[in-house]
This record gives sequence, C-alpha cells and structure tokens, in this order.
Amino acid sequence: MALRFDPPYLNSAGPWATSREDLQALYECRHTGAVTTRTGTLDGFAQDPKVHAWGYFDARSNAPLPERSPNANSSINSLGYSPRPLDQILDDVEAVAQHAHATRGVSPSKPFIVSVTGTADQVSECYDRVAQRRSATNLDLLLEVNLSCPNIHERPPPAHDQVVLQEYLLKLRSAMVSSAHQQPVTVGIKLPPYTYIAQFQAVVAGLQATASADGASCISFVTSTNTLGNCLVLAPSSDGPAPLTSSTTSSMAPPTTNGVLEGDDAQSHPQDQIQNQPGEPTYRPALTSESGTGHGGVGGAAIHPLSLGNVATLRRLLDEREELRGIEILGTGGVSNWEGAARMRAVGARAVGIGTAVGKDGTDVFGRIAVEGGGVVN
Repeated sequence: MALRFDPPYLNSAGPWATSREDLQALYECRHTGAVTTRTGTLDGFAQDPKVHAWGYFDARSNAPLPERSPNANSSINSLGYSPRPLDQILDDVEAVAQHAHATRGVSPSKPFIVSVTGTADQVSECYDRVAQRRSATNLDLLLEVNLSCPNIHERPPPAHDQVVLQEYLLKLRSAMVSSAHQQPVTVGIKLPPYTYIAQFQAVVAGLQATASADGASCISFVTSTNTLGNCLVLAPSSDGPAPLTSSTTSSMAPPTTNGVLEGDDAQSHPQDQIQNQPGEPTYRPALTSESGTGHGGVGGAAIHPLSLGNVATLRRLLDEREELRGIEILGTGGVSNWEGAARMRAVGARAVGIGTAVGKDGTDVFGRIAVEGGGVVN
C-alpha cells in the first residue's frame, strides 16, 4: 500500500509526542502530513525520571547544551517507551482528531502512525486493538512496530537478530490474516541504524521469508533509522549538573563535589567519574541511564550521514527484489531543514520523519521546511 502523506513530513516517535497536547499541536500543524505517536506498549512503560533522560549537545564539540542553544544540533536519550498504555494513546488520538474537526473544521483524514512495541505476542495484540479502533472511528490509523530501541537494559533490539525479527513478522502476518476487521491496518517496522551490509541483508531476508504465498510482504513501510545506541556525551566533573534540558521528562546527572557523585548515586553510577592522566580534566556522563553508565541513543545531526546511508542501502536492496519493491521508507535521522529533507528524499525516502528538531523547535520546524522549500505558511 502506497503511503500518501501530503506534505511528506511528519514527526518521528519520541518524547515530544507523548501527551494529548503534543499530538494536538502536531496534528493541527498544516505542514505535517501525518503524526506519529510515541512508542507505546499494552500496559505502559515504567518510566523513572531518575534514570530515563534526554538532552541536547553539539556534535562538533561533544558539549552538552540547553535545548534553545543555536549549537544544540544533536540529542541523546536514555528513554524507554511511553508511560501511557496503548488504549490511552488511542483515546488521545481519537480526541485530537475530534477536537480538530469540531473547533477548526479540520477533516480527520490526516493519518496517525501508532508506534508500538513489546513481545511478538503483545505486538500482535496491539495490531488487533489498533484495527478495532480504526474500524470504530474511521480514522486513518497505521501501525509502526518499533524493533529498535537501544536503551532497554539487557534487552537488545529485536531487529538486530534475524530469527527474532522473523518471529515478529510472522506474528504480524498472522494477526492481519486472522483479524475480524474488514480493512487491514497498514503496518511498518522501525529499524536501528546498521553499519555493515550483512545487517541489511538479514532484514531483507526476513521480509522475504515471511511473505505470503503470493510473495507479498505484510510490511508496507520501514522507518529508518532510530537513534544510534551505546553513545556517551561527557561533561566536565567540575561543572555540576550538565545543562541538557529543562523538561520534566528528563533527568540529569546529579551534582558532584570534586568530581565525585554524592549520595546514593555514588553507589549506582560507578563510572561517573572518568579521568585520564594527572593534570587532565575529569569527566562524567552528562546523562543518567538505566544501566548506570550514562550511555544513550543519539539522534540529530550526529547521525544524519549514517541515516542517509541506511535509507539508501535499504532502498537499493528492496528494489532488487520484485516482491519487496512496494515497501516504502520513512527516512528519519538528523533532518532539521529543507535541505536535509531533500537529501532523505533523494536517497529513497517516501516521507521524512523529524525528531530532535521537533523537540528543540516544536512544530515551527515544519513551517521552516515549508518556507525553505517554497511552501506557504500560516
């Protein structure tokens, strides 16, 4: 099924699409062609502000920065998923569409991409719930299965294992076939950034192996890429808390005295002080994390070249196989202006997702892209 987003720009799943107010602002923005929810689970994620955090930095200097700094071109996060259960997310989506129609006369035709994750069985249940809601409301709901979050401690992203990936795809195909709802939901998968060809080939092999008897894949689109995991942004130990973000959804490293963490955190973050030779400055992670090491997933300008390479490679491999040519790509990673979006489209993205820049500039980023591309703004 071809994706028709007009304009071809949308937000990517992230903390900036958590609340009903977040979704409403994105939905009512005339320069978004679709809206993606933050990745949800059936029961909601146990978010802990002490360990799940996000913030900004300058990719050129590795320096943590406030979100409004002009040089804050990249982000790092140790977040998991939305604390809101899937049913509540669907309630929000429905309410946002109804509000736009009632107050602004906006037709509830703009698609919502409902991003979900969980075990293969849980994702199958997510499909059924989204299909039920679509049937009951006539909203244009798509499903994105996030198989690529790098921040869940001791649980690697399923998309890094071909066998596990195929398990998810088979469950999704079964859910689509057995669903009692007449019109199937369009389904996509969100992938991590890959760095060598065998990883891409494993994804394509998984898509081929789980195709139906007529060769058609149950997957209509691929979102590429998620953030790059296992990254570390450092702040000088003498600086106190790193100036990452003032958001209430974030958590920053606690204050230090002489480069040593105080209180309980001194026990739980054994690697927070990083020192080299005598006379050199000491550093600590600028972010808290579930693992206690301060590592997180990086997005924004820092991964733009890698994301472009992923989209280009996936498009080439999919096009080499007739039965997979119809799979579209939502390209995301480091886009903050029209030129970045044009690059994504040039390497094969049908539509362009924006994450870090939405967190930094809100929906204004979409208006800026429209102006730079010759569009009309409010």
